[in-house]
Order: sequence, then C-alpha cells, then structure tokens
Amino acid sequence: MPKSKHPKTEVEASRRLKHPWPAVYLVLFFTLAAGMIVFVVYGFPAAVAGFTRGYIGVTMQTDQLGRIVLTPSAGSGAANAGVEEGDILVAVDGQYLGSGIDPFEMLRGRVGEPVSITVLKPDNTEATYTIVRSEHYAETLRQAGLSVDAMAGYFIGLSLLLTLAFMVLGSVVFLSRPQDSLFVLAAYALLLLPVSLNMANVVSNGAATLNVAWLLSLLRVIGLFLLYYLALALPDGKLHSDWARLALMLMGIWLVPYFLSLIVEGFLTATAHAVIWVILFLLGAGVAAHRFFSISTKKQRWQTRPVWIAALTALAAYLLVVGLGFLPDTAFSEPGWVWYYLIAELPFTLGLLYLGINLTRAMRRI
Repeated sequence: MPKSKHPKTEVEASRRLKHPWPAVYLVLFFTLAAGMIVFVVYGFPAAVAGFTRGYIGVTMQTDQLGRIVLTPSAGSGAANAGVEEGDILVAVDGQYLGSGIDPFEMLRGRVGEPVSITVLKPDNTEATYTIVRSEHYAETLRQAGLSVDAMAGYFIGLSLLLTLAFMVLGSVVFLSRPQDSLFVLAAYALLLLPVSLNMANVVSNGAATLNVAWLLSLLRVIGLFLLYYLALALPDGKLHSDWARLALMLMGIWLVPYFLSLIVEGFLTATAHAVIWVILFLLGAGVAAHRFFSISTKKQRWQTRPVWIAALTALAAYLLVVGLGFLPDTAFSEPGWVWYYLIAELPFTLGLLYLGINLTRAMRRI
C-alpha cells in the first residue's frame, strides 16, 4: 500500500515562515549593516586625510583664460608668506602647470610639511614662496605634545569602536527575536545610534566619499525617531500608537530645521543645531520618564534602571562636548583646547557604549 503524501506536505509547510516579515527585516538590517561597513572602508582614508591634510590657506578660481587665480585667507600661511589676491599660480614645487596636472592634488599634503609655489604677479614677474601647510595648527599640536598621527588615530579609533560595537549589539538583539517588532526596532536603533548623534566620523567620511551624505542624513533622522519610540515603549515592551504619534511630532519638529540647514547654507549654526537637539532630547526623555514611572512596577524600574543611568551618563558627556561652544576663547590656551577636545570626546564615546550595552541587556530581559 503506497504511503500517504500528506505527512510530507505538512512537514514542508511547517518549515515555511508563517509570515515573511522576519526574513524581510533580516535582509534589510544586514543590508544596512553591510552599507555601514562599506562607509567605514571608504571612509577610513578620507578620515585620515581629514586629520592629517594641511592647507596653505588660499581659495582658487579659474579665470576666462583658464589660469588659476589665488586669494589668500587673512592670517593664513600663504598670506604671511607674501601671496596676494590676484596672484596666478604657475608652478608647485618647481613643476609648472600644464595639461593633465591637477594643481589641487599637488597642493595637498600633510600638516606641517612645506610646499613651494610660484605665482605670476600683476606686473608679469614671477615670485616663489615656501609655505608650511597648516603651520599654526601644527605648532599648536606641537605645543600640546601631540602629533597629527596621534590625533587621527585617537578620533578614528573611537569612531570605529562605536560603529563596529553597535553593529554587533544590534545584530545580537535582532537575532534574539527577529519575529518581535520591538526587538527589530531596538536593533535598528542600536545600529543607527552612533550615526544619529554625529559620532561615527569614519562613517560620515565614507558617505561623503561615496556622495551619499544625504542618505546618511536621512538615516540620522530615522535613528533619532527610533530612539524616541523605543524609549516610549519601555518598560512594558509594548508599542503604542499614541506614543508613536507623539514621537513622530517631535521628530517632525526637528526634521524641518535640520533639512533646511542641509539645503540652505548658514541656516543654522552648529551651536543652534546642538541646542535644538538637546531641547528635543530632554522633552522626549521627560515624556518617556513620566510614562515610565506612571505604569511601571518596582521590579520593572529596577530592571531598566541601568538603561536610564546609561542614558543620563551619555547625555551628561554630550553636554560636556556641547559646552565647548559656550566657553570663551580665552578659557584655555590653544594647546589647552586641543586637550579639552580629546578629553571631552572620550566620556561621550564610553557613555554611548555603556548605553548600548545596557539597552541590549534590557531587551534580553523582556
């Protein structure tokens, strides 16, 4: 008697996903993670160049004859050396310009390294000047007892630590329960947390190198929204439409000036950006805290306490960094400012990392 085919059909059916969303979330999450890795790979050289590249302090424009006209910035190495507005660049390090030669590339170099330029004066005479690239910055670092390579390694190391650590944390949360929308939300929030707070310098440089900075800006706004929503979902681990509408409203308030500042140059200063972000963060945190204490039990408060402590630690460190914009220039010497930036960046990075680890631990308790 032939065997029934029904059991085989039932087994095959049981192996199928009940609905496709976990697989969709899985593909989207790791596609985004892979994109972050691409940003890191492409951004690493650009990030190094950003810290080590020196400038002579001139703007270059091409006139109707195709010649490169120089305009030195006040107080720059070029101005101090004697370069004047209207001088025409004709040679760099003794090599005269011609077809196939990129003068922008020739002028690029490391901070503290000299470069020789030859210019044509308005009276048709040539003059040669030797300029140290970013001489003032190099001298400030020297007085602070630091090197350009040390600065680059320090900031890039912190950026890579945050980027890669939050990829791992997000993957751990996501793979724990990919069918649970709250865990999917937390995974995306963790993945976008460094980008949302403008901390992943390597990722930002990678996006700029690939000409997709607009995409990074969009991910930053999405990441902040997810963080708001996630905070409002704790401690009971439920997603509520009323709180989602509130989070969308807060993010909408932020999104308008944020994108205007991307489109309209000078629309918002960096300080105004920071102040608006802190106000919205405190507003969202206040609403989340009110909801938390109104519905949570003593046990839930104890279980999620590390998340709130970590969030406040990260916020305090962030305010420490933002406080730079409100201090007078005379608060520190120039070498002192360098060390302030170095010291202020570290607690913020560690605070974010502490927040991500505790958020991951809290999710695993739900």
